[in-house]
Amino acid sequence: FSSIVKAVLWGRSVFNSIRKFLQFQLTVNFVALVVAFVGAVAGGRIPLNVLQLLWVNLIMDTMGALALATENPNPALLDDKPHGRDEHLITPKMWKHILVQGMYQMFWLFFFMYAAPVLFERYRITDNCTFATTGPYEVLPNPMFCTNELVSSLGFQASHAAVHCSAMTSCGWSQKCGDARRGTADCRFNSYITPGPVPGDAATAYAAAFGAAGDCSSLGFSGGCPTIDGYNKAVSYMDKAYIHEGEVDWQKADSMLFNAFIWLQVSVASKAAACKASGMQL
Repeated sequence: FSSIVKAVLWGRSVFNSIRKFLQFQLTVNFVALVVAFVGAVAGGRIPLNVLQLLWVNLIMDTMGALALATENPNPALLDDKPHGRDEHLITPKMWKHILVQGMYQMFWLFFFMYAAPVLFERYRITDNCTFATTGPYEVLPNPMFCTNELVSSLGFQASHAAVHCSAMTSCGWSQKCGDARRGTADCRFNSYITPGPVPGDAATAYAAAFGAAGDCSSLGFSGGCPTIDGYNKAVSYMDKAYIHEGEVDWQKADSMLFNAFIWLQVSVASKAAACKASGMQL
């Protein structure tokens, strides 16, 4: 008779461990899928890459399986009612735990994704206007950043580079900072096009400002006039540079998000361990 009791006890222990493992895994994957989907739809990028998700599954699946597979049967399991043949493997109580724990984890992960880069200087993401105007957040603001980049990387003359940078950031044609300053002195084309106003597109503005100026020496330029082709090259270069800077900035935020995700899964595993120690059943 004792062997029958022991067999029933071990059978119920295995059944309960399977339920705990399923609850743990469904919580992890539910959170990972929602975070990846929202990140891709809202921000156009996946916050957790494939390698990180693989690492999470490898560690959490292995540790979770080992922890539950080595659990000793609790004699309190013998007091439970028998499980019917048609009983669902995932109970309503398990669904409640999955949803509540998943919502709790997603709150913190979305906080780290969207609030932390705004609240904490270390994880701030450089916006396009700031990058083109004064450079990345992690360096001291430099009003000559754009001009220096175009001179050193594209070989532009400093006077031409300054005009292109003003066109990108103050005249609003590249949509980096909007067009609110197009009618102000920040947009250098106000001094080249008289009478105004400055046209709403770059090609027309460059033609109106420099199309009939010859060598532009009368406007203070040497080596020819700034051209729309030069402006397009400058925009293309700064766009690529901003994408690279964004990848660098997001690496810090993504690292924080990944570590937070790991620690949240550890909290779920700790809760499961507490359930084992107290004999709580699902």
